[in-house]
Amino acid sequence: MNNLELNQNEKANLRFICKFTSVVFAIAKVALYIAIVCLIFTASLTPSIISHTSVKNNELIFKYDEDIMAVTFKNDKAIFKYNGEEKTSNKESKEVLSYYKDVLSEHSKSQIIALSESMIIVAVVELIFLSIIFKSLSKLFKNIAVQNTPFNDDNVECLSTIFKYMIPAFILPLVETSAFVFAGFEDTIHVSYISIFSVVISYVALKLFKYATLLQKESNKTIY
Repeated sequence: MNNLELNQNEKANLRFICKFTSVVFAIAKVALYIAIVCLIFTASLTPSIISHTSVKNNELIFKYDEDIMAVTFKNDKAIFKYNGEEKTSNKESKEVLSYYKDVLSEHSKSQIIALSESMIIVAVVELIFLSIIFKSLSKLFKNIAVQNTPFNDDNVECLSTIFKYMIPAFILPLVETSAFVFAGFEDTIHVSYISIFSVVISYVALKLFKYATLLQKESNKTIY
């Protein structure tokens, strides 16, 4: 097999990988749209759920009309009691429910509803930003799969969009955790180093593609 055949095979493999990656990001974008709809639906239910929930004798009580469900905590498990039946949850669910119980004990329901809905709003906005990023990534890999060179203005525009929306997508969680700390729901602000790394990588990729595109244009002028 000569070098030309090897290059053709490498190009074919690269195009396939780029097309596949483009489809993956397109599917992920749709999944984010579904998540956004679910979050909006959750926001509509949140006030009702919280208003019907209380803490009594160190138990988490959910009452709706005549139906009552109690959650007790023992060791590393949460025990659900409903209609005389008991079900045990895993450690992770116990930690979440225990945190929710502590929050209900220490804060008013109006505070919790306001903060919960603001969290959902922030999450929805963040998912919208991520869906735009995924859309641009899908377009970027699709372009690379069908174009002769990846270094052109279309791909630079895609990377520019990714970088622009990476910044608020990174800042929003910081704002959210800061609000938690300010309201007394959390003790420390959590910083995602993966998000910082992603912003830096997107910026570097944008600059590299801009420079390579400029060199490509100069090369094309020289040839013609």
